[in-house]
Amino acid sequence: MFLEFLLMSKTVRSRIISITGNVIFRKSCRSNKIITYMKKIKLFNIILAVIVALTIIMGQGLTHYVTAQQQKLTMVTSADYPPYEFRDTASGKNEITGFDIDIAKNIAQELGYQLEIKDTDFNGIIPALQSGRADFAMAGMTPTAERKKNVDFSDIYYEAKNTIVA
Repeated sequence: MFLEFLLMSKTVRSRIISITGNVIFRKSCRSNKIITYMKKIKLFNIILAVIVALTIIMGQGLTHYVTAQQQKLTMVTSADYPPYEFRDTASGKNEITGFDIDIAKNIAQELGYQLEIKDTDFNGIIPALQSGRADFAMAGMTPTAERKKNVDFSDIYYEAKNTIVA
């Protein structure tokens, strides 16, 4: 408001009465043109503020997105329990694949992380979590009281039923 006031001519300024920060014009001066000009400046300032705010908000979102893309989650598993996790040697790539791997890839993608999968012996899964060598594990592991003392388990997402076919 102060800058807009200084931009007016001397004759117009002499006819302005200021009350509590608001600018009021007498009818005898060129108030309509000045008010229209001030409204345009005010509209321009509002639009500029919105553009700056959106740029800042989007910039922070993009920064978070780029940072999250560079981060990775390390999953440990024992790739010897098909169809949940196993080595696919048929493709010639010896890649770890399976039901649990697909779930882990989906979780990592939803969170915006890259997934690194480490294969270990089944008995080495909990020590890998405890030592920080892995962020999480996915394996056909039953949550027992002893295991619950050392690691946290998610909700059970698949319950295997053993069946004997005679």
